[in-house]
Amino acid sequence: MSSSGLNLEKYRIPLEEIIRATNNFGSETLVGDGGFGMVHKAELGDHTVAIKRLNRNNYQGNDEFRNELHMVSSFQHPNIIPFIGYCDDDNEMIIVYEYAINTSLDRHLHNPEKRRLITWAQRLKICLGAARGLKYLHSGLGHKLRVIHRDVKSANILLDDNMEAKICDFGLSRFGPRNQAETHVITKASGTRFYIDPLYNERGRLAKESDIYSFGVVLFEISSGMLAYQPRFFGDANEQYLMDLVRSHYDDQELVDGVNKLIDPDIRGDIDMRSFHTFNKIAHQCISFKLKERPTTDRIIGSIEEALNIQNNKAASTVTIRSIQPQNLESFRIPLKEIKLATGDFSPDSRIKEMLTGMLVDKLSRFGDSTNPQPLISLVKSDGLEKIIDSTIRYQIDDRSLQVYKELAYKCIRYNSKERPTMDTIIKMIEDAIHFQY
Repeated sequence: MSSSGLNLEKYRIPLEEIIRATNNFGSETLVGDGGFGMVHKAELGDHTVAIKRLNRNNYQGNDEFRNELHMVSSFQHPNIIPFIGYCDDDNEMIIVYEYAINTSLDRHLHNPEKRRLITWAQRLKICLGAARGLKYLHSGLGHKLRVIHRDVKSANILLDDNMEAKICDFGLSRFGPRNQAETHVITKASGTRFYIDPLYNERGRLAKESDIYSFGVVLFEISSGMLAYQPRFFGDANEQYLMDLVRSHYDDQELVDGVNKLIDPDIRGDIDMRSFHTFNKIAHQCISFKLKERPTTDRIIGSIEEALNIQNNKAASTVTIRSIQPQNLESFRIPLKEIKLATGDFSPDSRIKEMLTGMLVDKLSRFGDSTNPQPLISLVKSDGLEKIIDSTIRYQIDDRSLQVYKELAYKCIRYNSKERPTMDTIIKMIEDAIHFQY
């Protein structure tokens, strides 16, 4: 079988080397198996590798093998499992990857002892790495192409020696054009039950948001310590699967008190609840039944970063910080009058409102002010903000871009200061609004 069309000759590994490294694919080197084939751990040169030997009887043929090979040989990202080489001698279909010493995320969640050792902050870092890997697949392959994974699940998120997440297994993945919202798939929906997007399963229309849904399932697995495919008894209710439990603890997309019961007991005492609710909100958006309500990978990353910052600040607050020695700072002094003038008397929302409406803050006073913004808030909540959008741009605005921008403006003027977004979140949401506009 020639690989010249893919220009991958430099990655070819002779079958004899692989047979020697695995002791002829002996059971003592076997670390994983399934319908796709088997995975062996071995030493090749200076690398500890995972040798994925595809089942020629059950695997979907040479085209699928070539598809995966072509993809993984082009990936370069710290959160994608590194490709080492391949072998197609004697009609074998073998792909060699770097071995992840801490195996897969699902094994840690399934094993109580391993799961107990992963703190909430570490779980957030794992989610962050996986989200960055997913962003790379969806938008990091140049201006024309994206990859839709089609089988995002905890078993396909590997963990290296630093517990850094690495996405793997691209046998079902598809290239798609970045300038199209959806990629049509002729065959029926592919993926793993309990993770597969129900909209994709129903319509057979593949979109990057299908990966977002599956990733949302993984996020709930991580926070609950439950695997999606393992039913549990919860209270007096009958045996239920994770996603059924999650949906039963939400009401009109708002968290209800019972959702806190879905926190993994091993980390419940460790979690800052503000961090948990920030994480839970974005996870729930990922599993929305409406495609357009699912967040972008940028937005997911921003929310997880925010949750991690909150959690880290909790940990830092328990540490005694060495006092800072006084320094000569007089040359940096700025008069308070200048600062108040520049910030609209410290109004966090003034710049956003001005940009959206085309009015200066003092002109917005009839809609509310810094001490009583209720009229303006009412406009936002009742979808009446369109009445005060700058008329010179009203007909240029994409509705989705406006919705994200409006949501951000409303968050900035929340009465509860803890509900106001961080600058990281503000930046990410404005980037989302720009993305929708263009």
